Amino acid sequence: MDEHDGVNKKIKSILSFSVILALFLFVIWGVSQLFEVIYNNWSSLSTLITTLATTGGAIATWMAAKRAAESAQIARKSMEATMHLGSQTLEETQATNRRTAFESRYNMLLAQHDNYHRQLCDYLDKNKEAVEAFFSKHIYDTTLDKCFSFLTGHQIISRYMRVLYHLLKYVRENGDFSGKDNVKFQKNYTSPLRSTIRNDVLLLIAVNALNVRDERAKSSSYPYYQQLLHDFDFFEHAIFMFPQTPNELFVQDDWPGKVQNLVLKKQSKFIENLTQSADEESRSFEIPEVRIFSPVIMVMTVFENPMKRDALQALNSLPMNLCMEEELHSTIDDVLKKHSYAGELRDKLPTSEYTLKSNKTPRKITDEMINALENDAFRSTCNYDEFTFGFYVSGVYKKHTGKDLRFFLKNYRRGVDLAHQIEKHSGKDGYMCQLMKINEEKVSNLYAETAYYNVSNTR
Repeated sequence: MDEHDGVNKKIKSILSFSVILALFLFVIWGVSQLFEVIYNNWSSLSTLITTLATTGGAIATWMAAKRAAESAQIARKSMEATMHLGSQTLEETQATNRRTAFESRYNMLLAQHDNYHRQLCDYLDKNKEAVEAFFSKHIYDTTLDKCFSFLTGHQIISRYMRVLYHLLKYVRENGDFSGKDNVKFQKNYTSPLRSTIRNDVLLLIAVNALNVRDERAKSSSYPYYQQLLHDFDFFEHAIFMFPQTPNELFVQDDWPGKVQNLVLKKQSKFIENLTQSADEESRSFEIPEVRIFSPVIMVMTVFENPMKRDALQALNSLPMNLCMEEELHSTIDDVLKKHSYAGELRDKLPTSEYTLKSNKTPRKITDEMINALENDAFRSTCNYDEFTFGFYVSGVYKKHTGKDLRFFLKNYRRGVDLAHQIEKHSGKDGYMCQLMKINEEKVSNLYAETAYYNVSNTR
């Protein structure tokens, strides 16, 4: 086609130049002949007419050649349009055939998925005791091991996961009829699929897809499985925090507060352990550990979901908010107060006197008695429980039984480590700052582990 265009252009150029030159020469010669006819010889008029006729013939020849070139160009364009139309029709036919074949296979896999999904839901509903541990304990655990143990190799759960994987894989690799990698178009098939999956099943899928690190999981295509879930935004409507009662999320608008409550109350039991540490017969009071990691926190931070932004906000602000907890401060103050008062009594013990019910004569306390009261502080009974000890504390004469003294000595020993930490960090505020740094490091470690389990970060 390019060679024809070049020839046509050359013909047009030569003819245009020839006509212009002929006209120019004709005008010059015609003028000279006209003067000759007028002034010299009227016989030259016939020559002029002949010349005009010759020039007219040349012009006619040029016009015919031009029309021939235009006709050739029109024929070429018509042929190209016909060929393009034929090619387009062929491509559309092939795309239609591919789409028909794809949707036939897709519908078959979808029907299989729906069948296994019903079986899984029936299992979850009818075997509540078997799955209770997963939804009430394992998803708040400090590792993923128990969750993986429950999900991997399960006859019903594993079968469902496999068919879902093959369905998503088929859409991703075959759901394209335009020659482009169009994930947005493929979501027309995965979004309706996702909308039919129950919320608690979505949590199972998400936790199962975190199993991407060991070699066996890699060889079983788990990383690709997780990537498919990322590509299709598969959890954009999943409520991981309330898998079995998702509507609870909308009772209050404070979603970051809900996440912090989950971390502190549900999986860490922070306030409960704090109270027990202050009240129980523990030998040393300790600030409870904040368990930031859990499978449910992992899926909320790995996958795009309605609570991801709020979960990250909650985790980032949790260390500071924890250090502002009123109950934490009041408990610390109470332990320190008891420790301080018990310390005063302990310091005055060597100067105390004791009496017995049968003998009211005061006697000086002995080192043996002091050691026994301290060593038996956490025991249920002591040989000196019924003794009455009297001594001055801050200028006031106090009387306590041996049992009471053991209680005070217990409080003293339970607050020793806390008092040491407070002193080490120049007061309670300094200690709170240290506590905040410890939990900030835990949040940072969680993000590092999240990145380790998130295959979309390695693309």
